[in-house]
Amino acid sequence: MIQKVGIKIDRYLTPQPFEGLAIVGQPVPNLIFHRPLSALLASCFEAGFVLDGLEERAFDESVEADRELSWANFRETPPMMAVRLRRMD
Repeated sequence: MIQKVGIKIDRYLTPQPFEGLAIVGQPVPNLIFHRPLSALLASCFEAGFVLDGLEERAFDESVEADRELSWANFRETPPMMAVRLRRMD
């Protein structure tokens, strides 16, 4: 049997706070402040920085999923991204 999983992105470009759960079993929701990448990086670019490195990491096959919504089931969707910014003088 082939199992397909996905993530639905809704209103990505609109900066908005919302309540969410960061940890399974968390007793109280916490505020999450969504911002699109363009909003996060705009002030850096305006200050003279350039992005010269970007890496997206996902879990490989060595990580087993312990629940249905584990990031290990979303191997083609990286849960994190790292960028390197340098100032252009």
